[in-house]
Amino acid sequence: MMKPLLLKLFAFCSICILTACGSSGGGGNDPFYPGGVAIEVNPGSIDTGERAVVTGQLVDPNPEGVILKFRLPTSVSYVDRSSTLVVDGVSRRRDPDKKGTSSADSKYYLIFILDQADLESENYAEVKFFVRGDTATEISSSSSSSSSAGASTDARIEIDADIKDPGLDDDEQFSLTTPKFTAEDGASLKIR
Repeated sequence: MMKPLLLKLFAFCSICILTACGSSGGGGNDPFYPGGVAIEVNPGSIDTGERAVVTGQLVDPNPEGVILKFRLPTSVSYVDRSSTLVVDGVSRRRDPDKKGTSSADSKYYLIFILDQADLESENYAEVKFFVRGDTATEISSSSSSSSSAGASTDARIEIDADIKDPGLDDDEQFSLTTPKFTAEDGASLKIR
């Protein structure tokens, strides 16, 4: 009677140990997973003409490389030559591989194509850049519109990641005509 119980307990423990040992914890072994992304904008509220820093975080990037895409609303503009790539705590200037306004949605896109040489085999990287507030997103309470008085339409800055296609040149990895962008994360910025 004790022997079948011990056998079942041993089998259960073995399955638990094997399952735990086989787990990578981050999806890095999945060939269809580009990596996890998150975005922050700091400060979250600025005046027109002021700058905010956007930080895009990439965790557990795909070994094939990652296309890190940012979508900016019309109320902000990218500050040229302000972007950096931070890997293992070391920051170096890194311009976008492609940037421009899409005719499909009138949004501005910044595209960073990152491969293993950029990421140095690390499991975490950041892309940072400045945006400038061009148009106020808050509607003044002294506005003549009665229903929208005091309303706010924050600028939403978004991030998306895709796996780099090894069969395409870098300039073919993203098209401004057909952006194929699905926001994985976003952050709001109020502009006064």
